[in-house]
Amino acid sequence: MLPSCLYNICIMRVTDKSGCRPDEAVSIVTHILESCKHLEFAGLMTIGAFDYEPTTDSEINPDFQVGLSTCSIVGSSCNARNVQDI
Repeated sequence: MLPSCLYNICIMRVTDKSGCRPDEAVSIVTHILESCKHLEFAGLMTIGAFDYEPTTDSEINPDFQVGLSTCSIVGSSCNARNVQDI
C-alpha cells in the first residue's frame, strides 16, 4: 500500500497561503500521477477565504466556484471518473 497524498490549491488568490494556483493544478497533478510512483494521489485540498460573507441567500461563495471548477478540470484532464475521485 502506497502513502496517499493530497495536493493543496490556494483558490483565494493571496500570497500568504501555500498551495498552487488553480491554473497550475493540472500540470502538477499530472506530474504526481506520472512521476511519483511511490505515492497514491488521493485528491485536492483547497483554501478559501475565511471571512467571506454572502450578501444574499442565493449568492455562492466565489472561492467555492473556483474550487469546484478546478476539481472538474483536473478530473477531466487526468481521466478521473468523477469529481469525488479527486
